[in-house]
Amino acid sequence: MQLACSLKSINSRLTGKWFFDAKFSMITKLTGNLYMSMGDHFVNNTIINVLHIVSKDGSIDKLLVMRISIAQTLSFLIVLIYFILSKNECS
Repeated sequence: MQLACSLKSINSRLTGKWFFDAKFSMITKLTGNLYMSMGDHFVNNTIINVLHIVSKDGSIDKLLVMRISIAQTLSFLIVLIYFILSKNECS
């Protein structure tokens, strides 16, 4: 049972890491420098940290992981679409 939980955790970390790496690589390829990738990382973290949801009873934020997943997925899709469109314009 513990092995299955460990494998699931490793798989989710690798999948998330792949999205980050692919997105940052596309941004770097589009702009030609690393600063835009760093800026994207800063903006995403700022937005996620600013948008805290406080429940009525004052409990901890239970949907933080969902918000991070949604924000990162939307960010990845926006960068992917822009990357594909810019590649088609260059052809």
